[in-house]
Formats: sequence, structure tokens, C-alpha cells
Amino acid sequence: MEYLRVCDSNHEGKPTGGFLIPYDSDPLDYIKDFNKPHYLSTFIYNEKHNSIFKTEKSIAGITDVNTDKIYFDFDSKEDLSRSQRDAIEICARLQSHGIPSENIQVSFSGSKGFGVEVKSNRRYSPQEVKLITSKMAEGLSSFDTGMYDPSRVFRIAGTKHYETGLYKFPLTVAQLSELPVAEIKSLAKDIDNTIVDKHNWELSVNVPNSINELTKITTKDRVTHTTIDLPEDLDFTTKTKGFSNCKFALLNGFFPGGKRDASMMALAATCRALGYPKEITYNMCKGAARLQAQRYDSEPFSKTEIWNNVISQVYGDHWKGAQYSCKTQPWLKEICDSLGRHKCNHAVSEGFIEVKDMFDEFEDYSNNIEKNTIKTGLVSLDEKIQLTIGMPVGLLGAPSSGKTSLALNILNNTSNMGISSVFFSMDMYGPLISMKQVQKITGMDVRQIHDLFRHDKRKAAEIKERISQEYKNVRFSTKAGHTVQEMRDIVNEYQDRTGDKVKLILTDYLECISGPYSDATANSSKIAGELRDFATEMAICGITLLQPPKVAGDASYPLSSMRQIKGSSMLEQSFRSILSIYREGFGPDHPEDDRFMTIKILKNTMGTLGSIDYAWHGQKGDILEISEEESIELDALRARKATQAQANNNGF
Repeated sequence: MEYLRVCDSNHEGKPTGGFLIPYDSDPLDYIKDFNKPHYLSTFIYNEKHNSIFKTEKSIAGITDVNTDKIYFDFDSKEDLSRSQRDAIEICARLQSHGIPSENIQVSFSGSKGFGVEVKSNRRYSPQEVKLITSKMAEGLSSFDTGMYDPSRVFRIAGTKHYETGLYKFPLTVAQLSELPVAEIKSLAKDIDNTIVDKHNWELSVNVPNSINELTKITTKDRVTHTTIDLPEDLDFTTKTKGFSNCKFALLNGFFPGGKRDASMMALAATCRALGYPKEITYNMCKGAARLQAQRYDSEPFSKTEIWNNVISQVYGDHWKGAQYSCKTQPWLKEICDSLGRHKCNHAVSEGFIEVKDMFDEFEDYSNNIEKNTIKTGLVSLDEKIQLTIGMPVGLLGAPSSGKTSLALNILNNTSNMGISSVFFSMDMYGPLISMKQVQKITGMDVRQIHDLFRHDKRKAAEIKERISQEYKNVRFSTKAGHTVQEMRDIVNEYQDRTGDKVKLILTDYLECISGPYSDATANSSKIAGELRDFATEMAICGITLLQPPKVAGDASYPLSSMRQIKGSSMLEQSFRSILSIYREGFGPDHPEDDRFMTIKILKNTMGTLGSIDYAWHGQKGDILEISEEESIELDALRARKATQAQANNNGF
């Protein structure tokens, strides 16, 4: 089932958290007082989102939404006729692509602008609808680019504006073109809501390919040139503590209109990281927005937009602590470079750090150690070794030893803890990862699973939904042959786009990572260093799966030394912790013995070494704390193997 969000308004006319209604229902049926502002979401929510909303009472952090609307908002506080002209122009552009005028929904907002919508027979992501509208509205100065956040709501036609007392009033394309502003405002003073009921706003249309093609990202979309004119009186010696030079420029309103959304988010995220209360951050963002509007002769962000789309998101429970840096965000680097001699000097700042500053960083790390810790979900292992952000970790195991199963167990556990992660599965075909996830839930063998997904669609859908919940904070990449830099770029792009801080990267496996050299040992040495830098510079825990050389034996052979890692000795040095796994009962002759897994801590720079035995459920890929009875059975298995090995050595 799908949903829309309807919001009432508080005493200041701002949207409340609202409630979800069935997608195919009429929002007007849920309005008790049309003299109060009411709002409707532009994006559509699914059952997973509904479950989150019921628990969290908020849609903050939900980004995987879509919409069936292509919508434009034109605002001009000083000159309403300017926004009217731009709305007329966008209607003409839509019609030139073949959209009939009766399928174009127009409204006067009751305040400073006009809205134009087209209801489509297809769905669009937030990024896609933003690409379409920004390209179609190019050159229209009153077009508001900040209307495509996944949590965006619009006031419902027929409800009253809080400040002006005018209603949001539906218009036809002809009325928009023919009526003067004064007459439109006069009509909006009073409204018979049957007008809204009868207005045919539910007509959807097959949007032509000439418009849908605009969703494709071009080089021009990726590279947006920004320039700022920096006055000599902007004194960087008075820079706010904790702000880089480029963020200080943002705080003083130096960012073009096309970068308002990102700039506001960067300012708010920086303020939160520095410990500012949200009320102070709100006022700082409002000030920056006013300065930006003055410098660029444009409309400022409204107070409602800043509070609902920036402050509420950054200070919401789902904010993962993402930061914005001119080292990683191209748009911010471009603004930083425009500062000339005042641009951030990373070479100097990264050359050394004072002990006090280093200790300040440690205190923050220590005070938030629970949030910075990556737990495997195996209690006995987590008690012996503490994996944290900033730590590169190696997981050594022979083929078929259960490395991928352990990886999925870790990802499942961290996802349920609310930690965002990325799984770079360069070795295993994507559907086979899904197969392992289904096996973990059902315990079925491969043939049973294929049979279920072919013949029991209801049960298959239930399993799919459960897996979606179990791994809701995990993003998967199944492309083979990434370089480490490409992996960094993927993570940076995701963090920039969502504001979600990734804390765990799991890579399967090291030899699948591309490097510049033809020699495998040289490659592994370079990649090891890059993985170490990846973890430390981006403050993530990076777990990389490793292979032993073939001479080490199969998955039953104990791996008791770091020297059993295949590749350069640089690997031993680069990982802060190294774990190994093996299954002593592994083998085709006695599959009934394959019920155990051992994990050894071979390197632990922050603690002790050790060895822990676990119970192993192969078909489900489950790793469980071992019982006393199972421990006795494992000891007996080891004794039998030792006796057999002795007999083989004696020539029997």
C-alpha cells in the first residue's frame, strides 16, 4: 500500500509532523478547517516508510521516495507579476512538449507566487524531478530550486495562508495568462471549496520522452561553475571558531542561488557538529540566507523552508553526523577556490597538528565511543576486540570458510543498530547475495528457495520485505574491479546526496580491488595503504576480506598467523586488527562434522589476541555462541583429527 502525508499547521502556520493517508484517497476529506493552512507531501511513501513513521513519528531520514508529479514553484516577494510571468512561460514550455493545457494544474499560493504541476503516469525520484524542472525552468528568475527535498510538503489548494489570509486558489492556464494579479488576489479572498473539488486535478498524462529524457545526468549537470565576488572587508581573522574559510564565506552569504540547499545544509551540519543548539543554528542560517539574497538580488529562503527542510533534518534523530568538506564536495571546493588567496590551505593544516587539538579530537571520539563502535553481533568477540571508525580491519579465510556469511551477519547487526554501511561485493553475483540473505531467514536449501519464489508470490513478497528491513541501512555495490578511489567517490557521493554518514565499509575481497600494477604483490601493497587511508581519513571502519595462499589448505585448516595472508607484507602493517576464520569440520567426507567455526584474533593493536569457537549453521549461514555440549563435541572432533594426522605421519 502507498501513502501521502497530510500536515495540519501549528499556531505559526508551520506544518506539523502530520499523518499518512492512503495514496488513492482525497486529502480534502481529512481537512476539518479550511481556514487553517494544511499541507500535502509531494512524494509518495510505501509500507516500509509507514512502519518507520509509526515508530518514529517522523519521516526525517527517509529518502528512497518517488512522486508522480512534475512540479514548479515561482516566488517573488517584491513583484508577484514576475512570478506570474514565469509561471505562464513554464506552461508554454510544457505545452510545447505536447502536454495539453487541461493537464497542467495551476494555483495561486495566496502569498508571493504560483505553482504549476503535471501529474504523470510514471514515477520520479527527487533527483529526477529536480533535474527535469531545473532544466525546463532555466532562465526563469523566480523559480524556486529548493522544493525537491524528500520531506517536502505543499499547502493544499483551498486552505488559507497563515499570514496573508488568502486561500491557495486553483486556476486554469487561461486564467493564469489572462487575469491581472489584482483580480487573482481578489478571487483568493474567499473560496467555495466545491471549486477545488470540481477542478480536474487528478487527470494524469503520459509525459513525452522529450521531458523524461531530462532526467539523464550530463557533464553539465555534474559541473556547475560558481563564482563569487569577495569584498575586501570580509575579515577572515574574525572567522567563527570551527569554521573553515569556505564555510565562513557561506555564513556571510557568499553562495549562488543554485547552491542554496547544499549551503544551508553545510552550515547547519557544521553548527551541529560544533555543539550549537538548533535555535542558534536556525538564526545563523536565516542570517546567511538574508545576506545571500542581498548579495545576489534574489529571494531568500523562507523561515519555514529553513526550519522544516534544514534544521529539522540536521537536528533530527536520523541524522548520522555527515559533514561537508571542500576536500570531498566538488561544489564546495569550487566556492572555496573562488576565495583566491583566502581559500582553505589544506597542505598547511594537514602538515601537523598540535597535541591539544589532537586530544580534543580524541575526547570527541571517546565521548561518542558507543556511536563510533562497530559491533559484529557476536558478543564474545565484541568483548575481546573493539572495532571502531578510523580502523582498517582484515578478515582472513580460505574460500568457502564462511567469510561472506560473517560479513552479512555483521552488516545485519550494524544495520539494526542504525549504522549506515556499504557492502562492496566484487566477488559474488548480486542474486547470490540475495540467496544467502533468504537462506539466513528461511533455512531453506537453494532448490526450495527457487521453488518458493516461482510459485508462492505472497510468501516471496513477505521475505523480500523482511530482508529490506533487516538490511535497511546497508547499500550494496556488486560491480567488480573498483579502485579504492572509486570506492571513496561512491561513499562521498552518497553522503553528499543524503547527509547520511557511512561508518562501515565491507569489501569482498581484496584481490578484486583494481590497482595500477600488473604485479599482484605490488598491487596488494599499494591497495593496503589506500585502504588504511580510506578508513582513517574518512572516519570509517573498513573491513576487507582476505585470502590465504593455496598452500595454506582448505577451509578446515587453522589460520593462526598474519603471515598466512596472501600478498604483500604491507597488508600485515596496514590493518589495525586482523581476524581469521576456519571450520574444522569442513570437508566432503563427513559433512555432519561441519557444525563449528573458529575465529582467531591475529592482530589487535588496541587489545589482546585470542581464539573463540562458535557453532555454525551452514545452510542459514548462522554463527552462534557455542554451547557446553557443542564445545565437548568440537574437542572430540579435534582429537580425532589429531589422531588421524599422527597416523598419516607414521605411514598408516
